[in-house]
Amino acid sequence: MLVYVILGFFINSSSGLAVLSIPIMAPLADIVGIPRELIVSAYVYGLGIITFITPTGIVMPSLEVVETTYDRWLRLSIPLVIILTVWGAIMLVAQLMFT
Repeated sequence: MLVYVILGFFINSSSGLAVLSIPIMAPLADIVGIPRELIVSAYVYGLGIITFITPTGIVMPSLEVVETTYDRWLRLSIPLVIILTVWGAIMLVAQLMFT
């Protein structure tokens, strides 16, 4: 999931990130013995988390509409990002245990 958070910061397009990373990550998951569904879940969680804080896409225009600054948005969203990261990690571990 953290790999997808890092990649999602540099590659904003969800379909572009999937095209670039899934062909690499799926065979790696097969080698390690992790189900491919877990890789897709990690992709979704990681991309969802990084979408909150990347200064591209819908974040900056939305901040302009509501007349707030990016640093204020970061102070508001970082606790939520931390909670979502922990929750996503818990869900990935649970998914791994029950598959």
